[in-house]
Amino acid sequence: MKVLFVSAFGESFPLALHLLDEGHDPAMFIQCKGYKDVGEGFKVKRIGSLDECKRLISSGKVDLSYTDECKQKISIQDGIYGGGELADQLRKLGKPVIGGNAYGDKLENDRLFAQSVFKKAGMDVVPVVEFHTWDAGKKFLKKEKGSWAIKHCGQTPRDLNGAFFDPEEMMSFLEWSEEIWDKETQHTPVHFIFQQAVKGIEIAVTGFVRNGEVLPGTVYLNQETKKLMNGGYGPSSGQVSEVGRFIDGTKLYEQTIAKIAPLLGKDYLCWMDINCIIAKDKVVPLEATCRNGLPTAFSFFEGVGNVGDFFESVLKGKEIKHSNDWITNVVVATGTFPNEDKDANKKPLILGLENCDLSHTWPYEIRMEGEKVRGAGEIGNTVTFTAKGKKIEDSFQTCLKRTEQVKVLPFKKIRTDGYEKAVKDFPQLEKDGWI
Repeated sequence: MKVLFVSAFGESFPLALHLLDEGHDPAMFIQCKGYKDVGEGFKVKRIGSLDECKRLISSGKVDLSYTDECKQKISIQDGIYGGGELADQLRKLGKPVIGGNAYGDKLENDRLFAQSVFKKAGMDVVPVVEFHTWDAGKKFLKKEKGSWAIKHCGQTPRDLNGAFFDPEEMMSFLEWSEEIWDKETQHTPVHFIFQQAVKGIEIAVTGFVRNGEVLPGTVYLNQETKKLMNGGYGPSSGQVSEVGRFIDGTKLYEQTIAKIAPLLGKDYLCWMDINCIIAKDKVVPLEATCRNGLPTAFSFFEGVGNVGDFFESVLKGKEIKHSNDWITNVVVATGTFPNEDKDANKKPLILGLENCDLSHTWPYEIRMEGEKVRGAGEIGNTVTFTAKGKKIEDSFQTCLKRTEQVKVLPFKKIRTDGYEKAVKDFPQLEKDGWI
């Protein structure tokens, strides 16, 4: 199978590497200049431009295309990296595209729109208020008090979002955000929401959607760990570890993605997930991710097997079979992770990768320099390991043991307690009848 990856930051390189190992013929185009060295020196074919990608698809030399966080023009000032718009364009060239669509982009990036969709779908939404100035937000908070989460519309540094149950603490956060906003976001327009903060278990329900339906066997419940340091300290990252398992036909599934999938349209062919707060008697949707979330996708493939087999099953409508074990992942990072740096993250030396079992190994920001494996890209997200186990603790410990196979010079960043919340939260969800 010939698969073309059209990627914003090279995040799909691990999938291309797996396809190559499985005997398929992958190729990759990376849009963002600072990440074009991701995967350099490996045997995955490199495509030089988006126009060349379109010619390959149009000429029938590609069986399947795959988009991730792509947009035709990548700019921090845009603040939105949705890939659905590009996927819509590529579909017009006559070949299948695994990727979102323009509606999914809007659902992910326009938080007020998402909440309106959740409400129309019959989900338990909480009050949301929109702001375009810091003063308006501070004025509202002084009057209303209460517990709120602040979330920005579009893509901004993760540490600029937060949930606060103390109004005075949130006011301090707003004042601090206003001080550093222009420099941290490169003058992105101010646009944020307050969403009433709810106490409960935060978790995501993921599924693969085709023709407006969630494919049976693809519903994957997962809990991410975002803070960099043990104990929940340090900066927020995209994700440093995860615990999850496949669930079929549960109440939680029926109350979340089963309600939203039909709204995505017949052209949507991709994963989507809804991140929620689950209280004892209700599910509060926080946000939707309408693309392939990483490294959740790596855990997904740990559970369903080969990447190529899954792609073929999706295209041909075959049954999806999955493991019933607990699945975990752990990210090995380095350098300035989770912050970008154009130079620092290209310097590390990675040792031992050649001895790792690729079926549980997902190398990302790496490149070959002669005979040496070095860092690539700009964020220091080096490699993710995955594992399965009958118990959460066993799976996570296996995953940690796999991380020891790789040495990163001068240092690696890793979180070793990413399972501790899950061993309490998943049994509670089962007790409350959600799974």
